[in-house]
Formats: sequence, structure tokens, C-alpha cells
Amino acid sequence: MSKQNSLSLYRLVQKMSKSEKRNFKLFVQRSFSQKKDLNFMLVYEVLNSMTMYDPKRILDRLPQFSAKQISDLKGHLYTQILQCLRFLNSNKSLFNIRQGLDFATVLYQKGMFIQSLEQLQKTKQIAESQENFSLLHEILEFEKKIESRHVTRSHANRAKEITESIHITRQKLFLMTRWSDLSIQLYSRYLKIGHVKNKKEHFSFQKYFEDNKPRNRGLENSSFFIKLHKIRSHLWYFFIQQDFKNGYRYGRKYVQLFDDFPSFLSLEKVEFIRAQQNCMNSAFYCIDEKRHLKHLNELHRYFQEEDLSINAQLMAFAYIKTGELNDILLSGNFMNCASRLERIIGEIDAKERDLDRHRMMLIWYKIATIYFTRGENKKCISYLNKIINRNELSLREDVQSFARILDLVAHFELGNEELVFYRIKSVYRFLGKLKDLQAVQLEFMKFLKKTVYMDQKNMKPAFILLRDNLIELRKNPYENRPFLYLDIISWLDSKIEDRPVAEMVNLNLEKIKNPPIK
Repeated sequence: MSKQNSLSLYRLVQKMSKSEKRNFKLFVQRSFSQKKDLNFMLVYEVLNSMTMYDPKRILDRLPQFSAKQISDLKGHLYTQILQCLRFLNSNKSLFNIRQGLDFATVLYQKGMFIQSLEQLQKTKQIAESQENFSLLHEILEFEKKIESRHVTRSHANRAKEITESIHITRQKLFLMTRWSDLSIQLYSRYLKIGHVKNKKEHFSFQKYFEDNKPRNRGLENSSFFIKLHKIRSHLWYFFIQQDFKNGYRYGRKYVQLFDDFPSFLSLEKVEFIRAQQNCMNSAFYCIDEKRHLKHLNELHRYFQEEDLSINAQLMAFAYIKTGELNDILLSGNFMNCASRLERIIGEIDAKERDLDRHRMMLIWYKIATIYFTRGENKKCISYLNKIINRNELSLREDVQSFARILDLVAHFELGNEELVFYRIKSVYRFLGKLKDLQAVQLEFMKFLKKTVYMDQKNMKPAFILLRDNLIELRKNPYENRPFLYLDIISWLDSKIEDRPVAEMVNLNLEKIKNPPIK
């Protein structure tokens, strides 16, 4: 077993719940009667006792086995755990459908055609109720195969019923797949680039969306999953276009979907969590503190009350912590958030290993922004370094760009003139490489280059000039993107009026906070 697979085995053992571990031991006892066949459980016990993965410790604890034997035992252990977990989850809908298909296949191979059809009928009802169109299509094709090859005493219209069902299922599967494909393409684009940067991108992206969205086939409202992928596609479209009010409206449709199809609330918990998060995120960018807090509280309550899978727990946790950081940014209560911020960071640190890179990048940037606003520039820089030092160009280019700009500002505040002057060139190159040099960034970089060694008494007019220029640029909707990431205006206000950044951010927030989204 390779080093990477061994680490995966360790993580799988650590992620098993107490109940799953107890059932695994019972599963092994029932499956193996010979003691020699249970050697892989010795590896399990060592892995289960570890707080950190250490392959040398396994060799030390099990000297009776060679490295090659332990590798084989690990592979066997991994297979047995997966088989046990599959057995424990066999009452779940997807497992039931697959199991039903397997049973029907066994009956068919034994020549029991009527019984096989009866099993397929039961399985089909489950697949229809869960809208699993791909497996439903497989079931219908299996029924057609049996009906076409054998005398089953079916009624005269049976062939017509099957072909009509297959035709409708194919249409639904096609429509769902098209919306699903578009949704994931839009999401991938957002993960890589973020929001549109200019008018050209806006219209190019608009054309892409219109050209690729499926035409209405009259089936959208009959299916949960077709509506789900359609809503998600529109949501990502508006989000990338910086149309956050329409983004919020589609977020509300996302949540409303579970009222229209209540049976899916228990089956698609991850989607409900994502629906609340998208509402929360859109409300944040609309600077609607009231609605943001409403969805944050709803998500937190759902997280506390529902029985969630490990995946759903991690997703909800990440969204809640991001929401709590956004709540600090929206409230403007920066100087009184120290204990709350420390708690949030501690909870995130404990889960960091299990969270995806994209989510961690956003979280680090938000923490850095809060520390910068509080005037704790060294802490701000330490979190920005987590983003900058990774240098993952395939992920959130926008966040990486503004992390570097905020890093320059934080060093400027600390009086690190030489470092700022040196880094301006590398940031220029980085932004140029990503084609992310908008007018706001260019104006700001020129200002830093010109003023980094300027005498303090001449600084105020330069701050005022830059502020006026940026306010003018902000009137252009396509130049508004930089202000989503960094409140440069409030920082300039603080320098002009010689007041703390937090105070100016709070004052400016009160001026621009929007009324609730209709």
C-alpha cells in the first residue's frame, strides 16, 4: 500500500464514529472465524490509537510482521472497513436502488423472470421518488430487456408503457444533465477567476450563459433536481456578474425549493446548507446585515438540530465560521470583537485539515481584513502569507491578487518602506500575469510607489487626491469589484482625518448599509 493510501486509511479510521467502530468489530467477528485471518485488526488497533499518523510506530508495535506484510494488511483492512460501512448504509436510498438492481439481476440469472420484474418494480418506485434518473433509466432498460426476451404474461400495453417511460426519463435526464453541466462550469469559473472585471467580460459571459443554458422543455417544474441545477446556474451567473440582489433572489428560490419538495429536505441536507449559505453570501455583498444574520442563525440552528453526515457537518461548519467573520465585517464592531475573533480562529484551526483550500483561502483573507481594520498589521500579514506563500494560481485569482495588495498596505502602515518598494514590482508582475490590472489597482499601486518615501507633511494631499480619484472610479460598475475585497476608501479617510481605520470603516458602513432586499 502506497504512502498516500496509508494516510487515507488512517484518516478513514479517524473519521469513523464510535458506533461505526463498534459495528466494524462485530462485522469482522461475524465474517472471520480463524484467528490468523484477523491480523489486519492488529493494524486497525494501532491506527485507531494514533493522534498523528506515524508509519514507523506501526512497524515498532507489530515487529512480527515485515513491512511488505503490513502493507498487505493495510490494504485488506481498508477493503473490510469500506465493506462494513457500505453494509451499515445499505438502508439509504441510493444503496437500496443499487441493491434492488443486484437482486433483480440474480433472480433473472436464475430464470425467475416474473420475480425479477417484481423486484425491479419495487426498485423503480424508490428511484422515481428520489429522482435518480440515471438508475431509473437503467431499471427501465432492464425491464425492456426482460419483456422483449421472455413471455412474462404482461398486459398488451406494457411495451408502450415502458417505451413512454424511457422516453420521458431520457428527456428529464438530458435536461438535468445540461443544467448540472452549466452549473458546475460556472462554479469552476468563479473558483478560478471570481467576478467579471470589465464590460467586455460582462457581455462575453452573458453570451456564454445564454448560448449554453438549456431551452425550456416544459419539464423543469416537475423535477426537484432539474429546478435545483437551474437555480444554481442562475445564482452563479448573477454572482459572477456582481448582480448580488438577483443572486439573493435566486438564493431564496434555492431555499424555497425545499418547501416545494419537502421530501428532499431529509435526503439533500448538503443542498439545503448550500442554499442558506448562498443567501447569506449574497446578503453580505448587498451589505444587508439583517438578512445576513437571519440566514446565519437559520444555518446555525440547522447545524445544531439536524443529524448530519461528516461531509454536511464540515460544510455547515465552514459556512457558519465564514458567516461569523462576515458578521464582524458587516457590523463594524471591530474593536470589541477580539474574544469572538479568537474563538472563531481557534475553532477553525481545529478543523483546518478537513476544510478545502478554497474555503480556507477566503477565511484567511477575511481574518486578515479584520486584523488590518483593527490596526493589528503584523497579524494581518501573517494570515495573508498563508495565501501568498501557497501561490495556487488555479484557485481564486481575485483573492490572491487582493491579498498581495493588502499585504503592501499593511507593510506601508508598519513603516516598512523598503519592503513595500521592493514588493510593488512583484505584485505588478503577478497582477499582469493574471490580467487583473484594473484602473483602481493601477491607481493605488502608482500611489504607493510615489509616496512610499514621501515626507509625512506632504502625504495628506496625496491621500486626498487618491481618495477623490478612487471615488470617481467607483461610479463605474465594472471598477467596483476591488471595493468588494478591500475598503481602500475607509483606509484613506483614516489617514486624511488621522483617526483609526476601524472608526472610519464603521462610519462609512452606516452611510452605505442598504435597506433589506425586496
